[in-house]
Amino acid sequence: MSNVELPTTNSPFLELKWGSRAGPILILHFKKRKLGFALFCHRKPERSFRLFGHTSLLCSRCTGISGGVLAFVAMIFFHQSLPFFAQIILTLPLLVDGFSQLLGLRQSNNILRFITGFLFSIGFLFLLVRYV
Repeated sequence: MSNVELPTTNSPFLELKWGSRAGPILILHFKKRKLGFALFCHRKPERSFRLFGHTSLLCSRCTGISGGVLAFVAMIFFHQSLPFFAQIILTLPLLVDGFSQLLGLRQSNNILRFITGFLFSIGFLFLLVRYV
């Protein structure tokens, strides 16, 4: 990640950097870890699908999220809905997968990232529509 100095707060907990692939990245300092949150997809090649020798423009999780958005739009078009409980359940796999990786408990794979992103976006968008 190439860094460009951007104006930041004087906080020892926050830092703003520029990634050559991901654009603006907010860095949170948490204990001895640095947690980076890209405004856009990080597009790490090792976390992206490869097809016919070409790497996807989005990482596998963002590809799943994009597919889930399309599925959500199709469900709305056909007047389908999900019960509140199902909406909550669909968001949980991504949270468990992401946080278990973040804490170093396990390593995920691209298929699992895709599936959890797909499910999350459907559940999250239905929750968003319900409460906004």
